[in-house]
Amino acid sequence: MRFIHTADWHLGRILYGVHLTDDQAFLLDQFVGYARENKVDAVLIAGDIYDRAVPPLEAVRLLDETLAKLVIDLNIPVFMIPGNHDSGGRLGFGSRIMSDKGLHVINSLKPSEQIFQLQDSYGDVYLSAIPFIDPVLARQYFQDDGIINQNSALKASISGISNLIPPNARSIVLAHAFVTGGTVSDSERPISVGTAEEVEVSNFDRFNYVALGHLHRPQSISNKSINYSGSLLKYSFSEASHNKSFNFVEMDAKGSCTIEKVSLTAKHDLRRISGTMQEILGNAAADRHPDDYLEVSLTDTGPILNALPRLREVYKNVMHIERPQFKVDRTKRIEGDVTKLSDVDLFGAFYKQVKGVDLPETHSMVLSKVLNDMLAEQREAEDATS
Repeated sequence: MRFIHTADWHLGRILYGVHLTDDQAFLLDQFVGYARENKVDAVLIAGDIYDRAVPPLEAVRLLDETLAKLVIDLNIPVFMIPGNHDSGGRLGFGSRIMSDKGLHVINSLKPSEQIFQLQDSYGDVYLSAIPFIDPVLARQYFQDDGIINQNSALKASISGISNLIPPNARSIVLAHAFVTGGTVSDSERPISVGTAEEVEVSNFDRFNYVALGHLHRPQSISNKSINYSGSLLKYSFSEASHNKSFNFVEMDAKGSCTIEKVSLTAKHDLRRISGTMQEILGNAAADRHPDDYLEVSLTDTGPILNALPRLREVYKNVMHIERPQFKVDRTKRIEGDVTKLSDVDLFGAFYKQVKGVDLPETHSMVLSKVLNDMLAEQREAEDATS
């Protein structure tokens, strides 16, 4: 069996005020082309299809167009679950009607509605699709007061599914969860507070391949059968070093899987560049991708006027500017009793806290002169009115 595992499309995402729908459409065209050329048996989408529960119209249209190409034009069945960003009810509208055409949107906790029997030349493959689970709803559905977090909710759902899978049958599970040991990114919305969102690796022991969504970095957990495909695009500058991809999986007669990570070419990459203003402006002409989305780290130690407009003259898609040397470490405190420090010494302590180095002597002398002049002017004004 040959199938594609993808997740975390986040259609409708906005990054620093820029709508990414066109960038997402550019990648999804490539995605559909790959599915066409490789004649896959199924496409599995592991949640967070949209970026928010009520997506913009452009995102809805893009999803509709993409699914129509896969299901209607290419006759490839699609199995899709909602993630924590999605509204399961909205995403699953009309799912019973669409399932006859090969589009399966699973938003049920009923085990018999979560399992599908697929076939290839070697026989049956059982696909289980588990939507993102709210522990409160799971506790009500399963009538189990022991369901208090994501792990116990997932365990209850898998327990019901496992009873419907024949022993030794090849099996796949589609889920949206944070598995213990996974590496997170800044662009992921926490499912819950603390470690309550984490689920145990052992939940998935029954399955030959685990197709996960939620974490945006492509990665395997514990062993090669438990996989996050990663997000469609880079959705924060913390992901600038990621190689975004989807998984093309081939399962053999025994259930062993060969996984190929297939990269897509983004319309605009998300990059970080660093240097002085002069260096960045001077190097721009040689940059082969000046239209990428950029975070610029300026290393100049002095003030810079009109930094963003100047940078956008050569890099039109600068999204964010960092001035690392001006970041204040708020964990540090000025030592000693600040009430006993002179004005110059107090400013010197603040300067060191911000800059990490002592206030230069020349700066200290200038500050002393300014303060003394101010005090002199104040005394003269008081004498004139007395």
